[in-house]
Amino acid sequence: ATPVAGSAMIADAPQPDSVHSVVFTSGTSGAPRGVMLSHGNVAAAADGAASHLGLTARDRWLGALPLFHVGGLAILWRMAFVGGAVVFEGDDFDVGEIVRAINSGSISWISMVPTMLQRVLLRGAAPSMRVSVLVGGGPVDPALVAQGLAQGLTILPTYGMSETTSQAVTATDGGAWAVTLAGQPLPGVTVEVLDTDGVPSMTGTGRLVISGPTVAIGTRDGQRFDGRYVTNDIGHIDETGAVRVLGRADDV
Repeated sequence: ATPVAGSAMIADAPQPDSVHSVVFTSGTSGAPRGVMLSHGNVAAAADGAASHLGLTARDRWLGALPLFHVGGLAILWRMAFVGGAVVFEGDDFDVGEIVRAINSGSISWISMVPTMLQRVLLRGAAPSMRVSVLVGGGPVDPALVAQGLAQGLTILPTYGMSETTSQAVTATDGGAWAVTLAGQPLPGVTVEVLDTDGVPSMTGTGRLVISGPTVAIGTRDGQRFDGRYVTNDIGHIDETGAVRVLGRADDV
């Protein structure tokens, strides 16, 4: 039979459970550990983000986070999935360049940690067109979110980690959910809380447990997650399924 163009590529496509990348993370303390993400993890994360955030090929995401961080890598996956663009304004985080990009209307999305958002707002970020900001990677001050909304940014608090291939929970509008720092899990992601006896529940307050196709394979030192990751974070889930992270379970 005559070979079909591209058939070799399809036949050699990686299996969903094979390792796609290893992201080193130290959490709150200790030596960095390598978290193994599968091809299936990355595909599910990109698909879930596209659906949850309404991403399209017209979107342009400013890459302000380092690519050795899962939050920076996730930008590449999301935009490749929808056929959008990733924009880089230099090798390092330059507040002036970021603000110019935001205010020029040349980007539609950007990911930042709270300190970066604070610096950008102080420098005068005030877009004339919609710019959505995923802000995560640490505790977010509600006053900072309110300031961002007042200056015209669409602030979307997000919660995730290397072990969940970045996003697990993200606000879907810049209104009430942003102000209360709550959001809904991405499609396919289940978030539960464990009570003091270790019993899981879909509502209430306790240690957050994340399950689904974005949960990493495990770590290079032999730990396996099997689609379910018990975090070290305490959170609350209300009757609508909205998740709010309250803090760490330890004192670090």
